[in-house]
Amino acid sequence: MTKKRTKRITQRNQKIGAALILIGTVFKLQHWPYSKIILIFGIILGGISLLYEKFIMKD
Repeated sequence: MTKKRTKRITQRNQKIGAALILIGTVFKLQHWPYSKIILIFGIILGGISLLYEKFIMKD
C-alpha cells in the first residue's frame, strides 16, 4: 500500500469512529439498546486509527 492510500484509509476510519461515537451517544441519551456496543466500537476504531497514524505512519 502506498503512504497516501494508507493515510486516506486511517482518516476514513477516524471519521467512522467519530460518527459511531456520536450515534452511540444519541442511543445512550434515548436509552435505546446497543448503545454501549456502538460507543465502545467507535472509541476503539477511532483510537486505533489515531494511534496508527501518529506513531506508525510517522512522516
